[in-house]
Amino acid sequence: MSQQSTSGSDHIVADRRDLVSWFVEGEKPKAEWRIGTEHEKFVFNATNFEPVGYGGTTGIRSIMERLANRFDGSPFMRPST
Repeated sequence: MSQQSTSGSDHIVADRRDLVSWFVEGEKPKAEWRIGTEHEKFVFNATNFEPVGYGGTTGIRSIMERLANRFDGSPFMRPST
């Protein structure tokens, strides 16, 4: 089974319930949902299977802008620091 270390304590995932509960404990309330950088972790170029970058005409930003336009969305942009 999988093992994950959290806060200095080790916990062995013994069954599906253990894994699901780990995700549930990390959930944010719906009011705090945002699209974060995790969207970049699963987008790959279909021709060469390389991860898609942020910029450019085929990048994550362009994809998100097209989705927002298509579905009448409004982007949430984190202020620059």
